[in-house]
Amino acid sequence: MLTFLIQSNESFFYLPIEQIALFYSMQGITFSVTFEKLEYPVNFSLESLKEQLSPDLFFKVNRQIIINIEAIKRVHSYFNGKLKLETKPTHTEDIIIGKDKAAAFKRWLDR
Repeated sequence: MLTFLIQSNESFFYLPIEQIALFYSMQGITFSVTFEKLEYPVNFSLESLKEQLSPDLFFKVNRQIIINIEAIKRVHSYFNGKLKLETKPTHTEDIIIGKDKAAAFKRWLDR
């Protein structure tokens, strides 16, 4: 089972991968977001995480976000062949999947 060592104030703890709804990158920092909507920085880039995470459970939907299949509530059609995700927990920004990844994403969901 994959876990992440998280630093919180003056202590460390392990965060199991099953508790992570998504990872996102902002201003060069990668964050994990749990299903309880707690956010923790992780010491990996999204590209590095993509290599480590199970492709059955996680999908890199765009340059900023890798999502857990369990966090997807609904998929909506969006402009010009793009998709928009409704997630649990809700993310602070809209999660948009580009036209170029939409077909691969649908295949990933429909396994």
